[in-house]
Amino acid sequence: RPLTAAPEPKRSLLALYFRKAAIDGMTDPFFLEIVVNPDLLPSERPFVIAHEWGHLAGYADESEANFIAWLACRRGSARAQYSAWLALFGHVYAATGNNRELLAATRSSDRI
Repeated sequence: RPLTAAPEPKRSLLALYFRKAAIDGMTDPFFLEIVVNPDLLPSERPFVIAHEWGHLAGYADESEANFIAWLACRRGSARAQYSAWLALFGHVYAATGNNRELLAATRSSDRI
């Protein structure tokens, strides 16, 4: 039996601000709670929650929290796995300068 339980995501009165500022979630370092944007799609939610849990686990750097979230979601349900791969694709696409050739390559690999 684990000594601690993962906290449930909280809703915030700052939902409008989260929406306008494109913030998916945040970790409250004082109360050790995570706050998640209520506008997240169901396919985004598992990765964002795992990312915020990564911060609570002590991984302050965004890239480390992303990696921890990806690892955790890869071992989760089908929805969590989809969320992990969706987030990874978004990061790779952004890292390549939003290169449209990357999208063309993924479409051509689907035909094989």
